Amino acid sequence: LKRIKVDSLRNTRILEISADDTDPGLASAMANEFARVYADSNLALSIKTSSNAEDWLKKEVEVQEKKVRESEIEAQNYKEKNDLVSAEEKTNIVSEALTKLNESYMESQSRRVQIETAYKAIEDDKGELFLDNLPSVLRTNESLQQLKQDYLKQEALLTEYRKVYKDKHPKMIALLGQIGYLKSRIKNELESQYNVAGQEEAKFKSLLDEKKKEAIDLQRKTINYNALMREVETNR
Repeated sequence: LKRIKVDSLRNTRILEISADDTDPGLASAMANEFARVYADSNLALSIKTSSNAEDWLKKEVEVQEKKVRESEIEAQNYKEKNDLVSAEEKTNIVSEALTKLNESYMESQSRRVQIETAYKAIEDDKGELFLDNLPSVLRTNESLQQLKQDYLKQEALLTEYRKVYKDKHPKMIALLGQIGYLKSRIKNELESQYNVAGQEEAKFKSLLDEKKKEAIDLQRKTINYNALMREVETNR
């Protein structure tokens, strides 16, 4: 090997191989044989390196494919377990239901407040009823409207009776008794409507709270599912 000299040509990948011997033919043969052995060894190394790289790449592909399959299965299992098969559609349904329940709750609250106000202000300190102040939500209450008409008729009759009879007259006593009975019926009906309105408000409040919890839970599950899907895309 001391008789063989190898130089690299500047700025190239070419090697200059020369051999030193008194016999030019032998020197040429030595240089050519060295070049052949060098080329064969480089080729073998390149093939081995390429083969190793290919094997590594195949293993990496298999690992990534396994990760993708596992992440897809995990995402699908989570979707089915949490009933997210149609997540977007379900979100729209819950959102729409939440809006309707909120509207119903606000309406029931407004109704309760109106009836409560009328119930607390129906009678003054002298026992007179303020039936003209009944809220609009009670105008469709046939029982209350009938009681109101009967009461107003009896009050009008009382005005006429007072022109003729004294308070202890049997007709006055009977009429005042009837008016007192109608007052009691009207106040009882208002109290009943107030209680019903309060129950209805509480019912819608409870339903609204449940639906809000459902919406929050669905949002949390959707966020988790989207995170799993991003993992699937990353693995791909």
